[in-house]
Amino acid sequence: LALSSQHMGSIVSKFSADASIIDYDTIKDKENPKQLHYGFAPKAHSQWHWFFVAKKTMKPTLDLNGKNKGSYTFRIDLDKFRIAQGKCDPSPKPDNAHRQPEDRGKPNFLNSSNKFSYGCTGAKMFKTETKKKKVLLRMCLDDNEFERQQRIELAREHNIQLRHQKGKTKIFVEKDGKQSPYFGMPIGGVHNWNYRDAQFNEFAMKTGRACQWQAKDVEWREMKVHKDRWALSVTGTLHLPKGMATTVKLEQQESLVIADQIATKLSPNSYHVALRGVKVPLMGGNSYQREENRREILSKIVESFA
Repeated sequence: LALSSQHMGSIVSKFSADASIIDYDTIKDKENPKQLHYGFAPKAHSQWHWFFVAKKTMKPTLDLNGKNKGSYTFRIDLDKFRIAQGKCDPSPKPDNAHRQPEDRGKPNFLNSSNKFSYGCTGAKMFKTETKKKKVLLRMCLDDNEFERQQRIELAREHNIQLRHQKGKTKIFVEKDGKQSPYFGMPIGGVHNWNYRDAQFNEFAMKTGRACQWQAKDVEWREMKVHKDRWALSVTGTLHLPKGMATTVKLEQQESLVIADQIATKLSPNSYHVALRGVKVPLMGGNSYQREENRREILSKIVESFA
C-alpha cells in the first residue's frame, strides 16, 4: 500500500499543488449478519486488493444558528476494482500490551506482517498491478453517468436471473451480447457494511500539514456490476480534533480519490480494511466544470503512468 500511494502521489504532485495523501485503517462489519449468502465462504485471512477511482463530496455540518460544528458529512461514489485476491500469513507471535485478557496469548493478526501472498488471481507484481491500473484509469476517463446507470440496471437484471444458482459457474451477458463466465458473488449482488469509528488521516503533499479526522457513522454500500468492478455509495461524517475546529475553514468541496485498499477477512462478518491513496480537489464553479476537471486530472494521470 505504501509503495502504491507513493507512486500515485509522485504522479499527482506534478500537476496538483493541493493534493493530499490519505490513510484510513479500520474494521468493517456486515450491516446484517444474516444477509443473503451467495453460496461460497472465503476462509479467514483471505485478502483482496482493491483499487478505487471515486468522487468524494464533503459538506460542513451546521448548528441551528448556521455556524460550523467542526465536522463534515461526506459521500463517496463511483467505482472500485479488484486488482488481486490472495491470503495473508499472520504472525504467530502474540503482542499482549493492548489486548483483551481473553485474547492474550493468541496470534496477533492485526499487528502481524500480514504478508499478502497473491496466491489466487489477479495482478501479482507491482509492475503488472501498475499496468492494470492504467487500463482501469482509462476506463474511468471514458466513463459517464449514462454508462454507470446502464451497468447497474444490467447487473440487477442479471442478479434476478441467477438468484437460485448457488456455487456454479455463472454467465454474464454484456450489453454487446458477449458472454463472460465468472465465479463467486453474483453480479448484481449488494453488500452493506458498517465501518467502525476510526482515524482518517490526510497529509498535504505541498505543505506537509497533517489533519487527523475522526471518521464516524460510516455506511458503505456496494453493488457488484461486473466481474471485477463494484459501484460504490459511501456516507459518513468526518470530525476535526478538538482545537482544530476553529482553525480550519470548512467549505463544501469535491475531490477525486484514487486509492488502494487491502481487505482481510477476520471472521464471517468482519474484515480489517487498510486504505492508502491520494485526494485531489476538483476545481470549478458548477458540477459540469468539476466533472471536466476530473476528466482532465485523470487524463494527465494516465499519460504520466509508468
